[in-house]
Amino acid sequence: MLLLDAHRRPPESMRSLYKNYQKLDTTLLEDDFNVIDLTRGLTKEQSLHSRIVHSISSTQLKAIYSRFCGVENVIFPSDAAAVAYQFDEMPGEQDQSWEGTRSFFNIVPDAADVFKPVDALTHKPFTASHFLHKKLRWMTLGGQYDWTKKEYPGGDPPAFPVDLANLIHGLFPEMSPQAAIVNIYTPGDTLSLHRDVSEDSDHGLVSISLGCDGIFIIGTEALAGNGSKTLVIRLRSGDAIYMSGASRYAWHGIPLVVPKTCPSELREWPAHPNGIDTADGRNSAEFNHWRDWMSSKRININVRQMANS
Repeated sequence: MLLLDAHRRPPESMRSLYKNYQKLDTTLLEDDFNVIDLTRGLTKEQSLHSRIVHSISSTQLKAIYSRFCGVENVIFPSDAAAVAYQFDEMPGEQDQSWEGTRSFFNIVPDAADVFKPVDALTHKPFTASHFLHKKLRWMTLGGQYDWTKKEYPGGDPPAFPVDLANLIHGLFPEMSPQAAIVNIYTPGDTLSLHRDVSEDSDHGLVSISLGCDGIFIIGTEALAGNGSKTLVIRLRSGDAIYMSGASRYAWHGIPLVVPKTCPSELREWPAHPNGIDTADGRNSAEFNHWRDWMSSKRININVRQMANS
């Protein structure tokens, strides 16, 4: 396992590429064929330097999704399947296209008695709407991360959610989900270039995207000197990145979230278009006051194994 410095700055060539996409006019994305976009299709050059290394059948996906939902006979498209691509420039990388408890969305948007400052003389309280639309940027699942020290605290971590662990492990059996950082983006937000090097494990990292599209930049230290070796990928809702092998410790970041790209089936979430009951027995009409929250969001679930044991 590599020992890398969590405080090191990314290579200048990658920083420059990141800044270019951070400032990019989004109308130019469709004609930017340096971006790997699986929905648009790979270019001839991208096809020559990539290959399908794994596939998951509709039957397998249905079984995985059933375990995730806790429902035996879920409705699942018979022609649905997932494939994983590996690119020559990033060895080991794969790209896949594929509740019952109280929620923040149970709170009415103008509720002002939930988020109170520790020091009322310095800070003002804010409403649930301000929290979910402006303040909420990330949360952690399972093992908690010390952002100042860039390490995981000692002791037993909180349990990782079982349903999500079943889903992740079903798709990526090579790793054991133990911790996750859930990022919540709004167009205009970015994630700086960084490496995930604080885990005592070299098992792969899983990153799942939901909602609006994001431009993802990834490159390794050894290859970053030649900008042509750095990958730029357009991640759409439902896409997954699996960083393993040489790409496990690659630099990566999100310089751009593309507005107005949330798929139609997610735009009204957490409300349901018809207000029907959900699989766990809740009436989704209770979330009507948060309708369309997801339409301007990108949610990214970054899952990792903290230790080999």
